[in-house]
Amino acid sequence: MRVLHIISGGEKGGSKVHLLTLSLEFKRRGIDSTIVCFLEGDLYREAKELGLDIVLIKQNKRFDLSVVDKICELCKEKKIDIINCHGGRANFIGYFLKKRYSALYVTTIHSDYLQDYRGNKYKTLVYSNINRYVLKMFDGYIAVSNSFKDMLIDRGFEREKIYVVYNGIDFDKKLDFDKNEILNKYGIHGYDAYITMIARMHPIKGHSILLEAAKKVVDRGFNPLFILVGDGPIMDEVKNKAYELGLRNNILFTGFKKPDEYIYISDFTLLTSYSESFPLVVLESAKYNKTVVASNVGGVKEIIIDRENGLLFEPGDVDGLFHDIIYLIENKDIAYILGQRLYKHASSKFSIKNMAEQYLSAYEEFLNKERDLMYIERYFGVEVCAIDMEEALKEVDEIIKDKKLSFVVAINPEKIMKAKEDEDLRSLLNSARLKIPDGVGVLIASRLKGGKIRKRVTGIDLMQNICKRAAEKGYRVFLLGAKPGVAEKAAEILKERYKGLDIVGVRDGYFESEDEVIEYIKSKTPDVLFVAMGSPKQELFIKRNMERLGVPLLMGVGGSYDVICGNIKRAPKWMQSLGLEWMYRLIKEPWRYKRMMVLPKFLFEVILKEKKGEGNDKAE
Repeated sequence: MRVLHIISGGEKGGSKVHLLTLSLEFKRRGIDSTIVCFLEGDLYREAKELGLDIVLIKQNKRFDLSVVDKICELCKEKKIDIINCHGGRANFIGYFLKKRYSALYVTTIHSDYLQDYRGNKYKTLVYSNINRYVLKMFDGYIAVSNSFKDMLIDRGFEREKIYVVYNGIDFDKKLDFDKNEILNKYGIHGYDAYITMIARMHPIKGHSILLEAAKKVVDRGFNPLFILVGDGPIMDEVKNKAYELGLRNNILFTGFKKPDEYIYISDFTLLTSYSESFPLVVLESAKYNKTVVASNVGGVKEIIIDRENGLLFEPGDVDGLFHDIIYLIENKDIAYILGQRLYKHASSKFSIKNMAEQYLSAYEEFLNKERDLMYIERYFGVEVCAIDMEEALKEVDEIIKDKKLSFVVAINPEKIMKAKEDEDLRSLLNSARLKIPDGVGVLIASRLKGGKIRKRVTGIDLMQNICKRAAEKGYRVFLLGAKPGVAEKAAEILKERYKGLDIVGVRDGYFESEDEVIEYIKSKTPDVLFVAMGSPKQELFIKRNMERLGVPLLMGVGGSYDVICGNIKRAPKWMQSLGLEWMYRLIKEPWRYKRMMVLPKFLFEVILKEKKGEGNDKAE
């Protein structure tokens, strides 16, 4: 599994920490994970310091799409399987990348995307609506809280595509501090309580609510120090309001700094947001055994259980926040106990290890659903996958990766008409994991019935593309079948055509002992076995021996070796593209006309069945 994370790079809050800690845990587990960012900010520098694989692809403007080509090349180079976007800008680029590069596309929902630009009407109108539009194209969604999952469902996203993965941190990575040294360092002795809030200076974080509550606390006669860690677009506005309220001596503005030492000296911490996903700052507080007074929004209540390990107040409720602060200042022993309980709860459920495992489970579930949702059309009971070449190759990759024994069969009208009258053959063909639309007649039939098959995937073309893929990804290939000498010659041609192709064995189809051949193939441990024996003989051989062979991907390829060797000529490219290969073969081999008559017979019966309203087998 090779994962590419895309993020703007300008993040300073929870989404940045989320991605860096996740990537670090992936690295520890040996999972290939790369980050692409567009801005050379804190995220890029910290990732470099951590030794993470991060690539800076600078974007001149938010709508600069030149980065798409560069990311596409990077994906091809690293053979990326999953692309995970984080945030609106990344989602926007992911939308265009998906048109260029085939992979599983996932986005992590770190925030309410309609509230991201609260306070800025232009950005809300433009960026939030663009994000809302492009979000619809993703194959899967990782919501960092159940409340965000519910939000997505309420907005029309498919429930089955949403997976909840809670934020997590490394609870073992604590810094060792001395409280007096910190107080001396910042010259902040003499307060009766130290209360920290870590949040970017943005309207959605509710700093005005905190200041109004702080004013009431000071007016009551208490002398706490409120430590505000963070910066942002309303920093000056928040400072001015604090000074207007007479809080100059009770507020410390730190700017954006690492928060650990401020959390360490605190009696408790605050979170006053109007909207949250699953706030990492609560987990950071829990790591140092500090309880939290928080607004009851988003996924907060999934960490904080009111009056058991922290205190919750309704968002915007100044009096509720004021009373909770007073309560903990007056009862520091209770604040200590709540902090201990918060640590126990959070460390058991929301560790970085748990988060990484949930991500991997989500990726696997999305991949499995994508495979399970392959569109199937049926013709007289015979199944055909509505799939193009790129999708077929992606399925081949998954088959080999999963090592679940699977075989590929090429479906054309001739096979369908045979299977129509032969239940065993029909069952055999349908048991294949991948049933490619090989014949032009299937293409025409699909259009007649309003199906989704739009492109042929011929057996010979798929075989050669698999060989090309094998050369690129190191798959081991075995050629079985055809007359003596043909498979050997085909192997040499394929190795010359696809440099690096590892053909581990070759055996013609004229053998006396099937057991001996099977043992020989097993000894070569191929990932792919091509069988050229003609249909349905090759499919019967595959089905009969799949378990014994233990090869992940098996495919019947008929006369493909002869075509590769030049013994059988294919139609010119223009005839292939027009679906006239059958005509070329008829001209070259007129004695095949009886077999060719199957095509009009098949189409006639499809049309007849459609007219009768029998639906020609429902597509699934």
